[in-house]
Amino acid sequence: MQIEILLTELSRKTKVMTHLAKDPDLRAAGNEVQVPGLKLEVGESYLYFTITRWTRAEAVVPLLFSVHPAGGAYTFRPEAKILVTGRSKPIPDIIPALTAVEHLDLEAGELAGAFQVTWHEHDVAVTAQGQLMVQGRVA
Repeated sequence: MQIEILLTELSRKTKVMTHLAKDPDLRAAGNEVQVPGLKLEVGESYLYFTITRWTRAEAVVPLLFSVHPAGGAYTFRPEAKILVTGRSKPIPDIIPALTAVEHLDLEAGELAGAFQVTWHEHDVAVTAQGQLMVQGRVA
């Protein structure tokens, strides 16, 4: 499992750096900060995270994102995108879960498409839209 996050909203930098500074295994060199399971590259206009442990993701992701209204009183969207890479299921098993197939080449092991995940609980509904690309058993 690997999660990559490119964040151009630098107002979160202080909060993230304060959180990481508490880790006794913190290593910093140049524009890179590392703790076990997380690598952060700090640029002039971006923060680029590579996270390889779920526990790190669960601790850091809430520090990075908040939601804000987007076109409706009860519609919200996050202010950044997350890229997750990992081993892919077989392509024929993935296709039924997609809402749109944009590219398919079974012989080359390639797939591109879109999906939507919805969760309902009592009077709250959350819908997440995503895009999926598979190449060589990597999604």
